[in-house]
Amino acid sequence: ETRGGSADVANHAKAVTLDEWLEVMNATSGILLLFLIPLVIVSSWGLAQHPVLPFRSKRLVNIHTLPGLVSRFAPSVIPVLAASGPDGLMNDTSPSNAWALKPEEFAERYNLVQRKVLDREAARAVFEEQVGDVHDGLLDLTPYERALLAVFGLQVFLNDRKAATRLLDDLNRSCMMNRAACGCKLWDFEIG
Repeated sequence: ETRGGSADVANHAKAVTLDEWLEVMNATSGILLLFLIPLVIVSSWGLAQHPVLPFRSKRLVNIHTLPGLVSRFAPSVIPVLAASGPDGLMNDTSPSNAWALKPEEFAERYNLVQRKVLDREAARAVFEEQVGDVHDGLLDLTPYERALLAVFGLQVFLNDRKAATRLLDDLNRSCMMNRAACGCKLWDFEIG
């Protein structure tokens, strides 16, 4: 004799066999589908509409197009892109692109430490040689030095960070004047 209904099984819980319990669970599990089916439908629709999925993207994003896409809202990467080769890598090992020396390496290269004491006059001479000549005025500055002075002047003296950021972004964009020179037609660096 099989007991029918979940109330019967609940009343005689100690005497219910595994087969009877499974039969009652299978009979009542259809009620759970009333909640499960709408949940699955809403979750599937939400996942299909998610903007991160590749089939939802409106543009090609890969390792070759990403720098151009990023440069539109982060112009600080443009000088790096302008200085990189056609493969997009900065493989330039010239002295102007070399890593900065650690203080110990700098002192060793220029022989600034004698008998564990810093030779201050030699250090001053090396630093002055690297910094260059003293500027006589604004007319003596190169164009990029004037632009950087304007950026820092806006931020420090006039406390106008937004204008300084706009000017610095325009300066960064000026590094990439010709789209054809970079070999990537997706990049649009026109200042307007």
